[in-house]
Amino acid sequence: MPSDYNDISFSYTNHVVLSIDKYETNYNLITHPNHTAIYIDIPMCEATRVRRCYDNDNINPKSGSVIRFNDGVINGNVTITPKDSIGINNPVLIDELNPGLYNIKKDYYDGSTEENVIFKEN
Repeated sequence: MPSDYNDISFSYTNHVVLSIDKYETNYNLITHPNHTAIYIDIPMCEATRVRRCYDNDNINPKSGSVIRFNDGVINGNVTITPKDSIGINNPVLIDELNPGLYNIKKDYYDGSTEENVIFKEN
């Protein structure tokens, strides 16, 4: 659920993830990356304060990969197994892995990625 519009009690940085020129006519470029706040620059308008926006934690990745560190340490000796949306969203993906050290990389539609390093024992 989106946060209350008048709630400005959160913190943020000035790191710009996406900036759209005010003369842009390709409206497909206007997106709101997940886990971000939005600032709309309208001079002489009180609404220019940064607002917290809906943060969709329920989106599924579109694809990803399972990276196995063959030596059991994080180095370049790896086996990479690409996964489509069905494979990377498999609820028993980790259960089906052999014991070892892995990096599970998930790629989302908005261009963001998530990586989790796991050590699976017997």
